[in-house]
Amino acid sequence: MDDNSDYILLSCGEVDIKLKKESFKNVPEYDPEGWNPFPDVKPPKVGQYLVTRLMKTDSGEFHRFMQIATYEYGMFYMKNDVIAFRELPVPYYERNPWEDDYSEPEEGD
Repeated sequence: MDDNSDYILLSCGEVDIKLKKESFKNVPEYDPEGWNPFPDVKPPKVGQYLVTRLMKTDSGEFHRFMQIATYEYGMFYMKNDVIAFRELPVPYYERNPWEDDYSEPEEGD
């Protein structure tokens, strides 16, 4: 696809098939570690994703912001202003020092 020719040549034994490159659409590949342009790339499964939205304000200006959105049935459940998505990051897990520990004492305590 990246050379200067207008065709792709497929060869299978004694049969050659010549296809016009303009018949194909270059679709970016899903990147689980980065931002993916939507709707060019679709999420691989139903679930929640971190999305970038482009929203027009009453003044006519456009603002980008992020939020968590659910993807299902080929769409995100919100206005159709999602421009990119990515996997949710892994949450930070550490015991909150302000919470009371109601666990049972371990043997020997």
